[in-house]
Amino acid sequence: MDSPPPKEVPSRRGYPLGTLFVLIAISAVLAAGLSPIFRAISAEKIDGLQPLFAAGVGSAVLGMIGFCAGGLYYPHWRGLLWGGISGVIIGLVAGPLVFIEPADLLSVTVAMSVGSIIAVAIAAVMRRKGD
Repeated sequence: MDSPPPKEVPSRRGYPLGTLFVLIAISAVLAAGLSPIFRAISAEKIDGLQPLFAAGVGSAVLGMIGFCAGGLYYPHWRGLLWGGISGVIIGLVAGPLVFIEPADLLSVTVAMSVGSIIAVAIAAVMRRKGD
C-alpha cells in the first residue's frame, strides 16, 4: 500500500504583490493630501519649517491620544504601544494639513477619500482572494 507523496507547501517568504498595490495607493493618498502644502512652500506662501513643526506637534498630541486609547481598549502593553505608534503616524500627516487653504480643501478631501476607498477595496480583494 503506497502512501501519497507529501504535498508541497508553498513558500510564505516575502510579501504578496497586492501589498505593494496597497502601499502605492496609500502613498498616493498622502501625496494628494499634502501636495497643496508643498506647492505653498515652493511658492513661498508659507515657511518650510511651519509644516514640520505642525507635524511634530500633531505627532506628539495624537501619539498621546493613541497611547491612552490603546490602553483603554486593549489590556496589554501592546495596546499602548500600537496606539501610540498609530497616533504618531497619523499626527505626522494630520499636523501639516492645517495649512491647507480653504480653496483647496474640497479637492484634497475628495482625492483623499477616493484614494482611501481604493486602498480599502484593494485590501478587501486581497483578503478575499487569500481565503
